[in-house]
Amino acid sequence: MFRISLLLAFLAVPKFGYTQPDLPQKSLVAVSVTVGNTVFTGRGVVIAPKIVATAHHVIEDNGHSYLPEIGFSNGTKVRSTEIIKTWKERDLAIVRVSVPDEIPVIELSDDPEPAEAWSYDLSLNRKSYRYCITNDGSNYFDYTPRSGESGGPVFSGNRLVGIVSGGHIWLKEKRNHTWPLRAGRIEVLREYGTTAKAN
Repeated sequence: MFRISLLLAFLAVPKFGYTQPDLPQKSLVAVSVTVGNTVFTGRGVVIAPKIVATAHHVIEDNGHSYLPEIGFSNGTKVRSTEIIKTWKERDLAIVRVSVPDEIPVIELSDDPEPAEAWSYDLSLNRKSYRYCITNDGSNYFDYTPRSGESGGPVFSGNRLVGIVSGGHIWLKEKRNHTWPLRAGRIEVLREYGTTAKAN
């Protein structure tokens, strides 16, 4: 799990406004875990009335998983009550939480390898990118993710096709970012969420 300062943790939390956000934005959540004096943050998405999907590494530290606090787009913050399941190899996790009635559920796409996809950056701007390859239970896209985007949804249209995990770190070039975007494939989530047929 990434260790970041409290300032960066604050900046990484999605800052939801009330200027008529679109459907996917309403389903986007902030995920935070406090371990000692350290706050770990990321994102997630509502895939069922009481289930939020996120990245496993967002709620895990040193081999132990923690119940996260979930911040919804309406300003409500709720502590999750159960870690339902994790898939470490895909960097996926789902947690049980009381989701406010007005928060919509995002449908899961049945298109495993979309030609194009998009997600929200830290300022809630839509970033579109192209599909690259599939490897080890993950899809890779032509996009450079930033710290704080982990656990967030990857969409094709308005349907979920992946969960942001991170990227490939090019150590030889000593960059401070990762490329390309790695997103855990969501087939394993189908029994927990609502699957929509691709058009």
